[in-house]
Amino acid sequence: EYLAEDKRFNTDKNRNENKTILKSTLQEAFRKLTFREIRDKLIPTGIVFSQVATAKEILDDPQLNANDMLIGIDNDNNEKVRVVAPPLNIENAPRRNTKIAPKLGQHNIEILSQLGYSKREIKLFKTKNIIS
Repeated sequence: EYLAEDKRFNTDKNRNENKTILKSTLQEAFRKLTFREIRDKLIPTGIVFSQVATAKEILDDPQLNANDMLIGIDNDNNEKVRVVAPPLNIENAPRRNTKIAPKLGQHNIEILSQLGYSKREIKLFKTKNIIS
């Protein structure tokens, strides 16, 4: 409450000019409180806020799971890893698990073969370090 009376912070312009001091002052105050205490203080003000979640907490988030916002990806060890899904949902087109993106150059031989290059040409590309 004392910050509201402080001339460095009593207007938008003053808060903006003194934002570094204000930020460190607020961070110091927040460090002394639990999230529940902060939440109880902020809800009545109408300030929009959220707790920063860890990666594990995000994967266990009930709302993300209820809205099907996570998708499985097969990693290099053939294990399913859950990641955030593309934000687009298309009716009658269910999401499906996919594979991890290929490594750079992983499919060079297959692609060049499909493009009509011979084994000899591809070997030459490798020898000259044109491809890996």
